[in-house]
Amino acid sequence: MYLQAVMGGPKKAKTATKLTNLAAARADKKLATLRALEDSPKKRRKPRIRVTALPSLPTRKGKPRLLPFTKPQGRRLWSMKAVEIAIRTVVDHGRACNGANFHIVREHRTGMVSQLTLKCEACRYTVPVKTDSDDCTLSCTEAAVWAGNTTGSGYTVMRHAFAALDVPFVTWKTYLQKEQKFHHEMKAVRDEVLLENGREERENYSNCRVISFIC
Repeated sequence: MYLQAVMGGPKKAKTATKLTNLAAARADKKLATLRALEDSPKKRRKPRIRVTALPSLPTRKGKPRLLPFTKPQGRRLWSMKAVEIAIRTVVDHGRACNGANFHIVREHRTGMVSQLTLKCEACRYTVPVKTDSDDCTLSCTEAAVWAGNTTGSGYTVMRHAFAALDVPFVTWKTYLQKEQKFHHEMKAVRDEVLLENGREERENYSNCRVISFIC
């Protein structure tokens, strides 16, 4: 009687009853399916982890970055001291290893400075070698940024020039950081020179004699 009063008649009340029973049956079926899955001895399979590359150096956030081992290509800038160190390393290993034969298996670039990993095919010995030494006035990255500023070419021209030489150039973020560093250093040197010139002028003015002419 309540359904008839609410729905407006016996037919509508009967339809509402059927819909309610159908929804309850579906809910019971889903509940039974979930209970059967919980009681079954088969467990869910764990997702397979496919490793397509070996881990490389960690990123700034601390998460490892996966990079494939690709052989470096193109050209690199070497300092003479770095060449001597690489030759000495290969020669010293050749004295203790018969049939020493080194190959480059990995490269880690920081700006324009590369750290190459050499591997001996005979004994599987690996040794890192840098392309830039510390005895130069500026590092290779800072020298490239300085050249872009002194010549007035900027980042785009320098990047295209090194691309034509098949030499990997620094990223825009690194270039901007080094450029700002040079700007602060040059400003500090300029202020120091101006203060020194001011002191010298003041000393010269205090030591000179004032001569007056009467006409």
